[in-house]
Amino acid sequence: MATVKLKVNNTHYEMQCDDGQEEYLSYLGYELNKRVEDIRAKARTMPESRMFFLCSMLLLDELVTLKEKTHDIDDTLTKGLETEGDGINQDDMIAVINRFASKIEALTEKNIETIEASKHSFM
Repeated sequence: MATVKLKVNNTHYEMQCDDGQEEYLSYLGYELNKRVEDIRAKARTMPESRMFFLCSMLLLDELVTLKEKTHDIDDTLTKGLETEGDGINQDDMIAVINRFASKIEALTEKNIETIEASKHSFM
């Protein structure tokens, strides 16, 4: 087990994780702190417990939204594959898949940059 030191809302936390997961846990701490700071900047007098509750609700909203989008994408691709012989040609499907792949690559690159930045902030 490894131990990672995180700082969220000016409070230091030590978290344990499996070996090799330190960088990812540091990234999660960085993201959480960034979101808490955004809330604190908008509502300076909010009690810490309420701020963390609001942050949790906003993160859950993001998660649910992403799950819905993923489900919609799955449905679109499944319908496209099921109706391939009925008007959607293979080239169109390849173009759609390539657009999704490009978006995923861009998000991955952004996450890698954020992880690199968090290394300097937390380690």
